[in-house]
Amino acid sequence: MAALGLLIMAVVLAAVPYALAVLIGRVRPDWPRGRQLAASALPLPLVLALGSAGVLFDASTRSADACGKDVCSFLTVLGLGGLLLAAFLLVLGFAVANVATPRR
Repeated sequence: MAALGLLIMAVVLAAVPYALAVLIGRVRPDWPRGRQLAASALPLPLVLALGSAGVLFDASTRSADACGKDVCSFLTVLGLGGLLLAAFLLVLGFAVANVATPRR
């Protein structure tokens, strides 16, 4: 069941850059191919990376008194995991957008 959920999540997360690449290819055909790829692959990883960086910054700037038992370490792991997922989504987004963007 967990594998099916991961598969569905991967398909949905790959569909967003694909749809953006098709849309940008139709709306802005005069843009260079690299700009089209970047504009379609960057939005999801950028939002995730900014959120994860915020969680990581919050965890690293809290005092030891403000953290409960292991809360700051959990937040650190969550922030680093989000940054890792953002890097994976960036690679996946560029690969999917490369397939969806027409060659000239």
